[in-house]
Amino acid sequence: MSVSIISARLPTGDTPVCNVTLEPYVLIKRGDTTVTADDIPEEGSHEPGLQLRSRWYRSSIPRGGAVCSVHPDKEATVQCTVCLRCKVAVHLSYHCSAECFRSSWQQHRDYHQQAHTNGQENGVDNNKVVSSTLSAGGETWVEVARTHKYTPTQDDVGFVLKYECSIFDPNHPYIDLGRPMLAFTSRVRPAPNLPVRNLVRLPLSPGLAKAGPNNRFTVLSYNMLADLYAKSDSYNHCPAWTMAWHYRKCNLLKELLTHKPDIMCLQEVQSDHFTEYVHPELTKAGYMGIYKKKTTEIFTGSQYTIDGCATFFRHERFHLVKKYEVEFNKAAISLADQMTNLQQKKATMNRLLKVGCCSLVLVRAWSCAAIPLPCLAWQLVHAIKHC
Repeated sequence: MSVSIISARLPTGDTPVCNVTLEPYVLIKRGDTTVTADDIPEEGSHEPGLQLRSRWYRSSIPRGGAVCSVHPDKEATVQCTVCLRCKVAVHLSYHCSAECFRSSWQQHRDYHQQAHTNGQENGVDNNKVVSSTLSAGGETWVEVARTHKYTPTQDDVGFVLKYECSIFDPNHPYIDLGRPMLAFTSRVRPAPNLPVRNLVRLPLSPGLAKAGPNNRFTVLSYNMLADLYAKSDSYNHCPAWTMAWHYRKCNLLKELLTHKPDIMCLQEVQSDHFTEYVHPELTKAGYMGIYKKKTTEIFTGSQYTIDGCATFFRHERFHLVKKYEVEFNKAAISLADQMTNLQQKKATMNRLLKVGCCSLVLVRAWSCAAIPLPCLAWQLVHAIKHC
């Protein structure tokens, strides 16, 4: 059976951004059918048969001028000279306007202090050794990866990337199975700095003010925006790359841990993201997590996915007493069956069916073991508003 690559292309309309994973879309003709890269094992796989060989290269010549470190979709017009004197990573010193520079000045002061402490020199690792290079068309390309997916690093900022793929037989590596297919990116831009939130802190009540730190706790409620809902048509005011989970997950974790809450109530946590990233990372940070997923899965185009709510608490301050789970689908049907007013019955069904599920987690503070009533952290997948 003949196998050949029809096309290889990168997501259109997306600007490659540092730390945002690129996944080429590869179409492959296998006999009389057309398949994608997901149907062909990657190079190095133990599966028998043909494999997909992938190579990523970085151009050796930077393209275009500098870009803004805060708004990577804009060209830079201002540079912080203090960053240059302090030898801060060069890409962090650029801004698109004086106003952009002024609004980021506090962050620049942190850069200067950090660079002074670390003895950093322009963010460049002079001891890094390039593995291999490729010369083509008068330009030298540096190999950076041998995987189908690639996440641009800081070293790639300002340079163009090239993806090359081909089909090969590991049992007959020298047999040519067709010409390699190429795809090019535009120049890689740096990821923007995280916004500084001006949170309004409410004064403590007289009772809480007198209580010691061991007798009070903080709670954070945060909607994570599950990846299955992060569609460009719903958030067309945002660049497409900002919606990518590979980019958002790191920033979300930083946001959560910045506030150092004792209890976290997280909504729209996708089930696979909870298992693969959120739970392991927050466990490392000293939290214990409880997860409750919805009952109805959503087909996202390639697989069925589901989201839910997660409750985390610091295990050094609290221990789990009990957890409860409520399925509003079942509760809605049971409650509606007891109603005689058809209009009220319909309104109740519409309201509860939209909510999905509820998770109640009871925890008790280790320092208050003698107090009979535990703390209560509870969650709703969707907020329930009072009628």
